[in-house]
Amino acid sequence: MLTRDDLIKLIDKHKLSKHTDFILKHSKPAIYLSREYVPNEDDISVGASKIGGNPDLPADFNWQHFEGVPLTFLAQIKLEDVKPLDIDDVLPDSGWLYFFYELGNQPYGGPDQKNGWQVIYIESTVALNRTAHPTANTEFYPIKALPAFKLSVSEVWTAPSEEYAFKQIGSNKPHWDDPDANHYIDLLAEIEDSTSESFHYLLGNPMQIQGDINIEASFGANSLELGSDNYETAMTNLKDDITQWRLLFQMDSDYQEDANFDLMFGDVGRVYFMIRESDLKARRFNQVWTIMQCT
Repeated sequence: MLTRDDLIKLIDKHKLSKHTDFILKHSKPAIYLSREYVPNEDDISVGASKIGGNPDLPADFNWQHFEGVPLTFLAQIKLEDVKPLDIDDVLPDSGWLYFFYELGNQPYGGPDQKNGWQVIYIESTVALNRTAHPTANTEFYPIKALPAFKLSVSEVWTAPSEEYAFKQIGSNKPHWDDPDANHYIDLLAEIEDSTSESFHYLLGNPMQIQGDINIEASFGANSLELGSDNYETAMTNLKDDITQWRLLFQMDSDYQEDANFDLMFGDVGRVYFMIRESDLKARRFNQVWTIMQCT
């Protein structure tokens, strides 16, 4: 996984040394989730961090649906596992975070799609039970429990997005006609290619595929479509709100043949669970807005 020293070497390699201070200032450590397939989910203890399988939930949990389809359980994170790597001390000290997303319709984060995902925080004092995942047939994706993977965690460094960096790195020229902007695109591409594993992680900078995820989250949460006629007015009105969003959890498309694991968000995309800083501080995880981007 990419370390801070690795990032500095990449900055030099891609002829961006004069921008080192800016890139490092806006790069963030994230908590990388490395998975290991467990054929028998019973070998994963109740409450352990995991991707897939059947979630460990309170007895009174009601499974959320979107457009008649049950959400798919993606991951549960035991916060005691990840807290030592929470450099900014923004996550709860203990308990669990759960992430759900509707894989059949795969909402992109539009203003009418809030029920298409769910993030739940459960305190450590609550008793958990392994809960059977509901099943359903959809046109694009069968809804069922994903294969189960136990997790280990490590630190990974994440660089700022193209759009964010271009404001400082690039000139007024289009980025394709700007050497430094092109060098930064190459740097991000090398980070993408630095591992054969998928990029599942908590916190840090999102590895966006299309446009600015903060803008997309702010528009959706404020009941606005990105393509609306009043886009410029909305951008002015949402200027402050856009800066308040941060990544909580990024989940990548993923594949492992021997586990019969073929998780695809759109066309080799990612889902980004975004939250405002104030909501994270207040533990209002029901205010998460999720964006799906793909190629």
